[in-house]
Amino acid sequence: MGTYSLTYGDSGGKLTSFIDSEVNPDANYLAKCGECTSQIVNFMHEVTPYSIASTIKGGSLGKGTAVKGKSDLDILFVVNDIKSIEDLMKKLKQIKHELHTALCCGTFSSVNGPLSNEEKARRRHLKKNKPFKVSDVRRTPFTISFTMTLPDGTSMPVDLIILPNLSSSGTAGTFSPEDLTNIYQEMKAHPEQRDYYAKCLSPVQVSFVKSQPEKVKRAIRVTKDWAKSNQHKLSSYAIELLAIKTYEDFNRPQPGGITEEKIVNGIFEKLKDSKNMNVEWNTNYNLDDYGRPDGPYIMDPANPYHNLFRPNTEQYWINRNESERVVLSEPDISRLESDAAVALESMH
Repeated sequence: MGTYSLTYGDSGGKLTSFIDSEVNPDANYLAKCGECTSQIVNFMHEVTPYSIASTIKGGSLGKGTAVKGKSDLDILFVVNDIKSIEDLMKKLKQIKHELHTALCCGTFSSVNGPLSNEEKARRRHLKKNKPFKVSDVRRTPFTISFTMTLPDGTSMPVDLIILPNLSSSGTAGTFSPEDLTNIYQEMKAHPEQRDYYAKCLSPVQVSFVKSQPEKVKRAIRVTKDWAKSNQHKLSSYAIELLAIKTYEDFNRPQPGGITEEKIVNGIFEKLKDSKNMNVEWNTNYNLDDYGRPDGPYIMDPANPYHNLFRPNTEQYWINRNESERVVLSEPDISRLESDAAVALESMH
């Protein structure tokens, strides 16, 4: 498959062995991820002046689709002090500054006036006793990204994401159907707010993928490994959605009724014809109400404006001086189709 060439038997045993030995995260890796998560969460609760309603593990680790040694740690903090997107838009720059200061200096700078002597002493203690080191701290449009290193040398790339508490259900980060309908209506009416809402919908994305059977997740992991090995600009989430749709095309058979090899084979059949890719759901919204994108698409079931196959190429200002731009790029469809055809041939 791709940069690694395997010949699979009819039973799929060789693919299963490859996934088990090279792709699936082992217990030690997951334990280290859990330790990093606990350290960050505890630190945030200790130093932040904001009221954290809930903490959500996002990304591949939160969804259960992480590839061994190749996944970042995304941690979502739902903040009670931020009640709306407008509020987030006003406060996000300052919050990122505060997070940056906390990570580099060990504590938040003051957001509520002069510090008491007791608070100054507490912060000096926190700075001296911070249980991890950080490096490569940078600000992206909506996150703080850095590498954390534990005393035992374990390192992990981390993204911290601050979210407003938009839920009316009483559980932060959990949205009722009415919540989602209201969010989508706001996104439709206010295009300038869509990227902010997109981050708020991250828990919906996590829930959608996390609930899938383990064989689908195994197929996801090996496809992610293939895409990364071949340096394809296809996001992990796009691969997750493509695998789920492939599984659904088999009419959601019982876990014992389909092999991961068959699912992976179906994924590459779709990638081989990427120019005609049309993947969508009506789980949370009807795409007819928002308009289908031109060209190929893999639509985010949590966001009617998020086409994973052709990401926005909007330019963002990032880093502390706000002088660097990031341009999100689209996958090379012709190379993707060609490599998928090679991968598919190697499976037979």
